[in-house]
Amino acid sequence: GQPTPDFLLLRAQVLSNVVHAWLASDSTATAVIMDLPRAWDPAAQAFLAAFTGRLAFFEGSVTEEAAWAGLSEQHGSAFTHVISGAAVTPTRADEEAGAARILDVNLFGAIRALEFARSLPDLHRFVFVSSDAVYAPPGLVRPPLEGEEPQSSMALYSLSKFAGEKAVGRWAELFGLDATCVRFADVYGQLDRDTGARNRHNAPYWVCRQAVAGQPVRVQGALDDLGWDYIAAPDVGGALCALLRAAQRPALPVYVIGIGRPVPHAELLEAVFAAAPPGES
Repeated sequence: GQPTPDFLLLRAQVLSNVVHAWLASDSTATAVIMDLPRAWDPAAQAFLAAFTGRLAFFEGSVTEEAAWAGLSEQHGSAFTHVISGAAVTPTRADEEAGAARILDVNLFGAIRALEFARSLPDLHRFVFVSSDAVYAPPGLVRPPLEGEEPQSSMALYSLSKFAGEKAVGRWAELFGLDATCVRFADVYGQLDRDTGARNRHNAPYWVCRQAVAGQPVRVQGALDDLGWDYIAAPDVGGALCALLRAAQRPALPVYVIGIGRPVPHAELLEAVFAAAPPGES
C-alpha cells in the first residue's frame, strides 16, 4: 500500500507545508516523509489527511545508517527530489547537554542525505534547508541590544546550518549533484507546535496565540524596536515547490525565502488584531 515515491522530505514539521503544496498542485505526485514518530503526530496527520493515498511516513533518524538502508529497502531509488531539513533548534542548555548530537543531526544528517541523493539514478534536485540564523552576529539571532555584548562564538544551530550549506556546495562540485540551499525567514503558521526538536516560537506565534485566546499581549521593550523577517508557512511551501520543479538547474548556491524586510512589532500587532479583533474567535 505504499506509494512509489518521487519526493522525499526529511523533517515533518514546518516543511510539511511543502509536502502539502507539492501534492495539492499535482494529482499524480507522491511523497515520503522520513522522520521520528513525534513529527507524525495527530496535527500533521490531519493537515495531510487529504493525501493519504499518495503519502507515506517512514520512521527513522537521519543519524542512523540502518534507517537509510531501510528507506532504500522499503521505497527503492525512484526518488526524483530530496529535501534535507532535519534539525534540532537548541537552547544553550541543549548545547551544553548534547553538543555532539546537535551536530550529528543538523550537519551529518544532511551529509548522509547528500550521500543518499547521490545514489539516486533519477534525481532531479536536492535542496538543503538552511536558516536566516546564518546572518546573525555570532551566537545570536538578532542584533545585540544597547549595552549587550555579543557572544564570542557561533551557536551550534547557526554553525551547523552554515557548514551544511558549504557541504552541499562541495558535494555539488565533486559529484555533479543538482543541489542548492534555501534560507527561510522566520516561519509562522500551520503546524508551528512543540515537537521536541522545535520548542522555540517566534513573535507571530505568541501574538496569534494570545489573540485567538482573547488574552492581552504584553510587549517588553519599545514597539518600534527592530523586528524580523517573518513568512507564512504556506508561502514557504509554494516558493520551495517552485524551486524544486524549475526545469533549469539553480543558478545560485543559496536562495532566500522571505518577504525581504524586518516587520516591526507594532506592525505585527496591528495585522494580527485586524484579522482577529479582541473578543472574536
